[in-house]
Amino acid sequence: MPPMLRGLRLSWLFAGAVGASEPAPGHACAAVVEAAARLACYDTAFPVTPAVRQAAAARPLREFGLRTTDRNGFVDATIDRVEATITAIEHGSRRERVLVLDNGQAWRRSNDADRGHVAVGDRVEIRRGPLGNHILRTPARVPVPVARVR
Repeated sequence: MPPMLRGLRLSWLFAGAVGASEPAPGHACAAVVEAAARLACYDTAFPVTPAVRQAAAARPLREFGLRTTDRNGFVDATIDRVEATITAIEHGSRRERVLVLDNGQAWRRSNDADRGHVAVGDRVEIRRGPLGNHILRTPARVPVPVARVR
């Protein structure tokens, strides 16, 4: 390698080492120790867009009935019920009925007995049960255990 290129390569390496040893400038919020206060600082410095607010508002409905837990193992209980219209009735892998709703959710009837007749176009309500289960109420108000599949 020619001496001039070798010297140039060494100067680049030296410049990189010097730059790496200096602390990188950061935002003032990065120095806030408490997590909630740090998040509030960033939210003030960088306001949330309307699209993010809309997505955050839609999240509880989108996740209702899914087996989602927070870091402490608790199920998110932001909403306790959903009302929707049945748009399709499918059959699962074991011939159980899967109710597809107009909000995009699909629920499998846990106990596929003949009680609690439902049909496409029926308006139903699904509530969170006391032990994390879910109960669908038919138009005739018959309770049917269900589990969210998608």
